[in-house]
Amino acid sequence: MANLEKIIEQLISKPESYTIQMDSLDTYIKEHHMCLNPFADKIVDDKMFINKDEIVCNRIMRAARHNQSSLMILIGPTGSGKSENADFIVRNLPPDFIFWYNQIYGQNSIQLATSIIGDLDPNYLAQLSTADREMILDIYDDVLKALVKNNKKLFCIFDQGEHFSRDAFELITNSTNPYYAANRAFTGLILAVPRFEKHIEEWSENLDTMLRRALIREYTRPFTVSQRLEYIIRALVASKKKSYHELMKKRDFDPFDEDGILY
Repeated sequence: MANLEKIIEQLISKPESYTIQMDSLDTYIKEHHMCLNPFADKIVDDKMFINKDEIVCNRIMRAARHNQSSLMILIGPTGSGKSENADFIVRNLPPDFIFWYNQIYGQNSIQLATSIIGDLDPNYLAQLSTADREMILDIYDDVLKALVKNNKKLFCIFDQGEHFSRDAFELITNSTNPYYAANRAFTGLILAVPRFEKHIEEWSENLDTMLRRALIREYTRPFTVSQRLEYIIRALVASKKKSYHELMKKRDFDPFDEDGILY
């Protein structure tokens, strides 16, 4: 049976009334001299990215910039940091790249091509006749050719890539072909959970060797202790508006403790 006196003791310490601004987390943040929540999943700060996959990002950026493999897959379980890596890459894209992002939910090639063209130029898509839309794959091909002739490249991120249909995946694979003066107009980064590899194995047997050549497969991995500490310190830097080196030299991890870092 519940102890009524203990419950009353707990409740009596609460304020007479609440406002929407009265939040215990706000009080906690203020007490620790922070301006935002360092426990948030994402902190909007260009320096917030932790290079737990520095080699991965370097390989992807090198492939995109230097006309190398143009189809890449970043594999990891839900919550492993795939989107954070993708966000970091997008923030560092050269100016000649045009960025496109969407989630995959089983679209066929026509639907996916229509989505890409529509997001790049909604007015252009709206002007297409019914007959033109039946030729959308040819139009998509012409768009890629036009991009590379104008020294532009399309960088597409396909989230939840495990939902790719084979038809749409073949469209993306074929998009990596050189279009003009041996230059590629397209770079695709697929974010997917590990089960997507089963589809790759099934499809690769019947696709040409270009697919095998094009793929860069990388895997997101858990933080090491060192990476965890860096993540915490950079979160505090963004929250407390202090120097990274200052906090590190002072061993100022507040409100985190050593057990939370070394667990």
